[in-house]
Amino acid sequence: MQNKVEDLLKEIAKKYNKPLHVILEIYNSQFKMTRDSISSLEFKTIKLPSWGKYIPSQDKLSKIDYKAKEERKAEKYGRASEGNKDNSIQGS
Repeated sequence: MQNKVEDLLKEIAKKYNKPLHVILEIYNSQFKMTRDSISSLEFKTIKLPSWGKYIPSQDKLSKIDYKAKEERKAEKYGRASEGNKDNSIQGS
């Protein structure tokens, strides 16, 4: 999957005669905006091209925070956490 994305970005860079780092910056900006929105706790809806809308809520953020804490705990004690048996967020 990653190779397909890289190939597509290289093709776009060539088509528009732009350096690859500029195309990568444009591509990654959508994810930076999502991360910034989550971090700021402003709960702004974000439209991600080809993904749809990301609509943050306190419930989703609480689940993400809980999973992150469980993963840090598991890393600290060297075991799999109880709440992290799969990588999906339930109820989202």
